[in-house]
Amino acid sequence: MQNQKASHKPLVYKGTTLLLSAGFILYSGDTSLKLLDTKKAEASSVTYYETTSNLNLRVSNSTKSTVLLTIPKGEKISYLAKSGSWFKVKFNNRTGWVNNKYVKKAENITSSKAIVSGYQTTANLNLRSKASTNGKILKTIPKGKTLTYISTSGSWIKVKYQTTTGWVSSDYVKKINEKAKVEPAAVVKSAVVTSSSSAYTTKANLNLRSSASTKGAILTTIPKGKSVTYVSKSGSWFKVKYGGKTGWVSSSYLKANSAAAKPTSSTPSAVAKPQQEVTYQATANLNLRSSSSTKGSILTTIPKGKSVTYVSKSGSWFKVKFSGKTGWVSSSYLKANSAAAKPTNGTGTPSTVAKPQQEVKYQATANLNLRSSASTKGSILTTIPKGKSVTYVSKSGSWFKVKFSGKTGWVSSSYLKGVTPVKNESPSPSVEKPKANLTYQTTAKLNLRTEASTQGSVLMLIPKGEKVTYLSKNSFWFKVKYGNKTGWVSSEFLKETTEDKKEEVKNKEIYTTTANLKFRISGSTSATVITTIPKGKQVTYLSKKGSWYKVSFNSLTGWVNSSYLVKGASTSDSSNPISLDSYVTMDLRTNSSVTAAQINTYIAKNATSSNSVLYNRGSIFIDAANKYGVNALYLAAHAIHESNFGKSTISLAKNNLFGYGAYDAAPFVGAVKFNTIKSNIEFIAQMMKATYLNEGYWSYKGAYLGSTVKDSNGNRIDSLSSGMNFYYATDSNWGKAIAKHMSAMLDYSNEGAKNATPNKKVPSRPSYPDAKDVFPTGTLAVAHKTINLTSADNTGSTVYQTTSNLNLRSGASTDGSILLTIPNGKTITYLSASGSWYKVQYNGKTGWVSSEYVTKTNSGSSVSIQAGETFNLLEKHNNESLKVKYKGKMYYTSSFGLSSYYKYMSVKNLARVDATSLNVRSAANTGSSIVGTLSNYQYIELSVDSKNNPVTSNGWYKVKLSNGTQGWVSGMHIIRELNK
Repeated sequence: MQNQKASHKPLVYKGTTLLLSAGFILYSGDTSLKLLDTKKAEASSVTYYETTSNLNLRVSNSTKSTVLLTIPKGEKISYLAKSGSWFKVKFNNRTGWVNNKYVKKAENITSSKAIVSGYQTTANLNLRSKASTNGKILKTIPKGKTLTYISTSGSWIKVKYQTTTGWVSSDYVKKINEKAKVEPAAVVKSAVVTSSSSAYTTKANLNLRSSASTKGAILTTIPKGKSVTYVSKSGSWFKVKYGGKTGWVSSSYLKANSAAAKPTSSTPSAVAKPQQEVTYQATANLNLRSSSSTKGSILTTIPKGKSVTYVSKSGSWFKVKFSGKTGWVSSSYLKANSAAAKPTNGTGTPSTVAKPQQEVKYQATANLNLRSSASTKGSILTTIPKGKSVTYVSKSGSWFKVKFSGKTGWVSSSYLKGVTPVKNESPSPSVEKPKANLTYQTTAKLNLRTEASTQGSVLMLIPKGEKVTYLSKNSFWFKVKYGNKTGWVSSEFLKETTEDKKEEVKNKEIYTTTANLKFRISGSTSATVITTIPKGKQVTYLSKKGSWYKVSFNSLTGWVNSSYLVKGASTSDSSNPISLDSYVTMDLRTNSSVTAAQINTYIAKNATSSNSVLYNRGSIFIDAANKYGVNALYLAAHAIHESNFGKSTISLAKNNLFGYGAYDAAPFVGAVKFNTIKSNIEFIAQMMKATYLNEGYWSYKGAYLGSTVKDSNGNRIDSLSSGMNFYYATDSNWGKAIAKHMSAMLDYSNEGAKNATPNKKVPSRPSYPDAKDVFPTGTLAVAHKTINLTSADNTGSTVYQTTSNLNLRSGASTDGSILLTIPNGKTITYLSASGSWYKVQYNGKTGWVSSEYVTKTNSGSSVSIQAGETFNLLEKHNNESLKVKYKGKMYYTSSFGLSSYYKYMSVKNLARVDATSLNVRSAANTGSSIVGTLSNYQYIELSVDSKNNPVTSNGWYKVKLSNGTQGWVSGMHIIRELNK
């Protein structure tokens, strides 16, 4: 935003250009200009020019340089310097370059040569020997001291302080309100101000307030583009009239109408630039401290992305305001907010002033081409001689944008070396020196060199994002330590790490090396090796890139090949990751010393009789373990672990403690139903003894719990994995978790089974009980793929055909005795399944066959449901066969398993109750009458609309009961099933 400040404006009267200061005239209704008794004006020998067309103000004397703003035709500009056909000028507090073809010298009114006798410092301020930060500091003038003005050069003022004369930056002084007489100016001719009022136009939607402050009540909001009438002024606020109302607005959002005379102020001297709030944004969670040091107490932590208001500066620390608190933050974690285009809540200071940029100088180490773009294809603007200094502007890859001798262009950074930077004048003469052992992070790939210069040889390339330890400083080069190497880096590519907080990895993952492993600076076999990590050492995972892991090891950060890592911490012998003296390795085919009372006591500490099916059931484990020759302590711990002490949903609803059939896609519907808890515990005892604890079975990896070790990609390392955990569970620590429950019931030292002889007798595999889930008759499903239907007998058995001569056995394993041999091509009736074995009936005999040698037959039916068709789902049997109703007829299908049901069908209106009991109401609210009650885990039929979607109202579902009654239930207490 341009500041509205008193300035000289050209006024054309009868062909003559006059320069009038708006601070010295006041229209009184007559035709003459009256002079005001006012302050002394700053003495100046400034030459003024007037633009003859709209004219670009540029950052340098070239048409290729950035345009700062466009100066309207007829505006007055202050001449500062010349370079060829370019003038360096000042306009509205902006300094830049214009082409002198489009300006003409303004005819100045002979003005008074009054001298402003006094300025006052607004901060501690260096008094220098010349008008530049290169000038020698003569002394530091304390804040609030009075100076005597002598002359001006650009943004510098020559002053006298006490007995010393020198130069100060005008940014840190203000004029003192001393009254003095002004010599009358010689008026060339009478001039008439033609407007009887001053009109302005709003540049944004603007709040009209009751007082000259953002605390003033908002009277109305003036739309963008509306005209207001100037009344008076207070600081940066204008009192104006708009729509019958009079109030105050921020002058920053007004522009003078072409016919309007500039409003005058009772203070005719140049109005000081309004103090605009400078706001920054935190780029990380940032501590607000009581002082400008990491030793300062933490007042609060500013969240990442939050804005703070700049107050002052001390070295690399900013004093800021945040949420009512004022304190200090590291400027490394702030970025300037972009200037606001509109006032916020009527504030008068919406724009953001960027923090002063420190000029960074480099020196050419050879004759160096300055190019038009960051490429050798860019045209050569000039050649910079070796040893000449350039000013850094920005960076693109290995190219630097620089300024040299009035030109701006690009050079290769390979031919530059740093020189002491020239600092802009700052209110604080001292800069905080980095403390030794401070940690920095690289913001780009960075060369570590032997000396503080680009001429130093490169020791190594430090990757972007790595941490280095600061040791000392030479100009803008930092001496740092990275890994076991020490050298110099450019501080331009470092940022201070978030104070007081070392990098923390959430949910740290520990890996163990399986071989001596090279630790590199980046994820490549060609990258420099930092060190070699010995086999069996632990590293902490940080991030991943392909097959390479970024890890920390011994306070160093680097990259390793993940093929040589295993997840988790191990013992010094990584080939034996589990203790040999624990429940994890105890043979589970032994008789346990545990008692029913010990099991019951442990369960009672974690469950109650009302929420657990295992409460006071310890004797069942003892009996089942004795019956099948397994360890009772293990059996109880296994059930407790899998069912959460008998409190899981499927244990309560289906007496299923071990999760059989509870696929991720359909855990409740898919779970096998058992008639009693006793039958389920006996089932698991028999199943484990016949399979995982059976030395002749394919899944046997040792008759103990064991553990699984995985590599960094999650793949099991077979040579380091063993026991039931090898195949039974994907969780690497499944065995250890069960061992923990065992220890809680009976200390390992008191378990007699650890020295007992194992019972190696192998029973036959058990079959699932003949049980099923029955759904409401109106349960509606839609087919996604073709579903083949088969006829079945009234027990729900499916017809199969043998594909070779096949033995019918007494048990579900090759250990079962052969009852007879079924010839190839014969039809058999399926009854149930146990793993890869089917229980079938053939010629009146019932037994077990391997499922590998049978195929489904379409005998009795060649019906199939096509994709897009609907059908009713009626039953799900423990063998996963489904009973359906299709086109008015009953069928069975075993075309797919419930683990992938969603590929074949989705059910539109099946739900189950998830509450102790659930009221069905006449309307969709709790105030309506109850028309029925449903039990926990009960299946429900949801009513559907014409598109077969459930009917809902405000989170309630319309349901249909088995007796035909319809009502409403709260959606908070039901769970939809099979609806993927």
